Amino acid sequence: MKSMKRANSGMTWIRQKHVTDFLRNLATAPTISHDTFDELPDSRTREYVRGLLIEHRVLPQRNAFLTRYDSWAAQAMNRVSDPQNLT
Repeated sequence: MKSMKRANSGMTWIRQKHVTDFLRNLATAPTISHDTFDELPDSRTREYVRGLLIEHRVLPQRNAFLTRYDSWAAQAMNRVSDPQNLT
């Protein structure tokens, strides 16, 4: 925070309830990995924190487009195989 140009913006962000709730959930995880993040509820906060950890080399790089595609494809397959959608 000390190196931020506008540290007050960082403090404002981190004090938001949804951010503190997310960080609390992340802190209880036994390890920090992309799989850990993927198990947490999908949110902009999750992806922002993931990006920070990638940027600072806590997490390895990964192909975000491929990951999103894989998720979309799995959801699409579930939709088309749902009997409700077969009529």
